[in-house]
Amino acid sequence: MKESFILLNLDNEPLNDIRIRQALAYATDTETYNQVINDGASVVANGPFTPTSPWRAETGYPSYDPVKAQELVDEYIADPATPNEVTFTLSTTPTPETRRSVELLQQQWAQVGINVTINTVDQSAFISTAIASDFDANLWRQFGAPDPDVDLVWWTSGGAEGNILNFPNMFDDQIDQALNTGRQNADPEVRKQAYADLQTRMAEIIPYIWLAHSQWVVAANNSVRGIGNGVLPDGEPAYPLGGVGTFGGVHRLTQTWLVQ
Repeated sequence: MKESFILLNLDNEPLNDIRIRQALAYATDTETYNQVINDGASVVANGPFTPTSPWRAETGYPSYDPVKAQELVDEYIADPATPNEVTFTLSTTPTPETRRSVELLQQQWAQVGINVTINTVDQSAFISTAIASDFDANLWRQFGAPDPDVDLVWWTSGGAEGNILNFPNMFDDQIDQALNTGRQNADPEVRKQAYADLQTRMAEIIPYIWLAHSQWVVAANNSVRGIGNGVLPDGEPAYPLGGVGTFGGVHRLTQTWLVQ
């Protein structure tokens, strides 16, 4: 599965303020989002791992609470050091589905005093804007690797030279330490704790507003055989649809045939 979320640029005002990032998380009704946008077919997300993932940990990521969101927005606006309004640009690609998604979020956030302007960017340039840090917030889909170490490239600070693939500019020592511990240890329990620490820290600094775990489907008519991947020559089961532990929406038909 890949995760759907709002990618936040932690360098840009007002998203550089933790109160606004927390307010966005509290103001996002993910259950309604899943029903309206995904017809309830996806799994609601509150972190980078699915509920059935062996890496998942409970973190205290904010659940839907518009009253708390409003309190945080009011506190931010009343602060003499911050602007007297909360506004930023929310970008997506120009398709009907993504437009519906950002418009629903725009409505939810407006109810607590967070005002966003929707911007559409052609798919060919959308990733480039993230690499160049030329965005406030993007509707995004990413992650979902079978082992969290594969996603390290998106989360690590990258040392002295920095990491342009760390799209939210989430340069955090605690996250780096958790990633390094998970990569350098063979002990499964040590690794599991390291990635629990990673999730906990992400829930504290909120670089992403989690929405849903995408649910991929492969369909075929009754003349198709072997689409689910059969057993290997030694009798062991083959990898499931899409590969080991993840499915990025691409299925290689290596053992598939048609009945004539």
